[in-house]
Amino acid sequence: MDEEGEDAQEDESVKKKSKKKKKKEHESEELKEEEGEEEEEEEKKIQEEEEVEEETHENGESVQSQQSKKTVGGFTIIGHVKKRKQEKVSRVLPDWLTKTTSISSDIKSERCPLAETADLDERLITLLEKNGVKDFFPVQARLIPATMNSFDKQFPYALTKGGFRPSDLCCSAATGSGKTLAYVVPIVQALSRRVVPAIRALVVLPVRDLAQQVYKVFCTYCAGTNLKVVLTAGYKSFENEQQQMTFGPNGTKCPADIVITTPGRLVDHLIETKGFCLNELRFLVIDEADRLMKEFKFDWVLKVENAVYHHTYDTSVTSGHRFSPNLCSAAGYDDYPHVGLQKLLFSATLSQNPEVLQQMRLFQPRLFTASEGTDESSQMESINKYVTPASLNEMFIKCEENTKPLVLFHLIHTRKYRQVLCFTNSVKSTHRLCTLLRLMGKVSVEELSSHISINKRQKTLKKFAAGKIEIVVCSDQMARGMDIENAKCVISYDVPNFIQNYVHRVGRTARGGHAGSAITLLDHSQVKFFKEMLHKAGKSDFKTETVKPSELKVYIDAYEDALKEMPKILEMEKKA
Repeated sequence: MDEEGEDAQEDESVKKKSKKKKKKEHESEELKEEEGEEEEEEEKKIQEEEEVEEETHENGESVQSQQSKKTVGGFTIIGHVKKRKQEKVSRVLPDWLTKTTSISSDIKSERCPLAETADLDERLITLLEKNGVKDFFPVQARLIPATMNSFDKQFPYALTKGGFRPSDLCCSAATGSGKTLAYVVPIVQALSRRVVPAIRALVVLPVRDLAQQVYKVFCTYCAGTNLKVVLTAGYKSFENEQQQMTFGPNGTKCPADIVITTPGRLVDHLIETKGFCLNELRFLVIDEADRLMKEFKFDWVLKVENAVYHHTYDTSVTSGHRFSPNLCSAAGYDDYPHVGLQKLLFSATLSQNPEVLQQMRLFQPRLFTASEGTDESSQMESINKYVTPASLNEMFIKCEENTKPLVLFHLIHTRKYRQVLCFTNSVKSTHRLCTLLRLMGKVSVEELSSHISINKRQKTLKKFAAGKIEIVVCSDQMARGMDIENAKCVISYDVPNFIQNYVHRVGRTARGGHAGSAITLLDHSQVKFFKEMLHKAGKSDFKTETVKPSELKVYIDAYEDALKEMPKILEMEKKA
């Protein structure tokens, strides 16, 4: 009996323990279910928040990381990294960049007779006609009157209307549209009546070849006047330039009226040349302005303004000093006559970046842009669009990288493209390609780069203009502003890295309304990049040309022989 009782007690205790265990398990399961439900709810909330964020930013372009978080039992658990789109912020342009004066890009039909330009001197009209200019291009027809409108009737070489500083003028138009003459004509007319010589016009350009070209244009239209034009771009020694620009006791006076220069040389003369005085400066022309803004880090514009103006008005030293003009108001007027400095900016690819343009320290600027139409929509489109000549035929050819020399040779030798400018991305590539084409034979080819002497470059350009050279291989530096006569075709052997480079390259042909072709050689991997680059610049009308492999077979032997010979030639040049 005792044993049976003990067994019964043990069974009851076992049953109680099992019941307690089951109860605990049941409670833990319920707790887990509750926690699971909480987790699901948290995850749903996070997911909903992320969906809302994605919907909020669905129109953005850039992507940034966003971490999702959840809380379990009072602890924050960092989840997976989520991505969300960020809204694009549209830049706000100054009014003068959006409210532009539109100029037609149609050079052929939108010309203006010289006689219709008000107040243009008969002497200048005669000179223009003598040099083959019968009509003004649209850019010239708008910019020349706009510049002359600021002249004082009695003293156009010194004073402006009302004695106040005139608005600065900016012009963004295709290469070959006549921008150089657009500032040469009004400047020569304004200064032709001057009595005492002084530097009243300063023209700044990025490279000396372009500076020499502009110098020749000024000399042409200053004929018959007492105006002296001086070129300070490094063609002569610094000492010779100083002697050319100074006279009087200790060289403290300058006989020049118009100075054509480059930024580096300009700063040198401001510091070292005593007679280089800008107190009477009336015009500051900045040609190829985009390049001058981007490539020259030193603040040469500020140095020029410091040389022009004396910012502290001291009545004891008033004689011979010039002060910053007051604001155009009755309260700001004083009896002291001010010479109104006016800046004229010109470029085919003028930047619309306000921060970059701020370096030019412009005063109430007006922007003239070339566009296909004159309505408001065309003006707005032209703000972010680079304009190329209307008479330009643009195309690209797809080919393998190693067949580019063969395609280039085929275009010249078989398809008979003549007076071709071929652009590469570096001086080294220019020399190697020129050497290769010479070794292949049957094509007259020359090189044009900064490594070639100035005299040789000038001889090459004369032969090219006369049709004695079929192809000139050159670097991008030569694409800036140079008026290379009779260029019928431009070939980009290396794809340009930026749209600005492309615009300046193709602008060497189709100048002045003449027809021209632009061909870009593209590897298959470069086609997408090239199309996107042109599309962003508002250009979509370009053709695709093809060259069949069978057309290139005939040149392979000459090409392979040239490749074998080229290392020897390059090695001999190094030793020489």
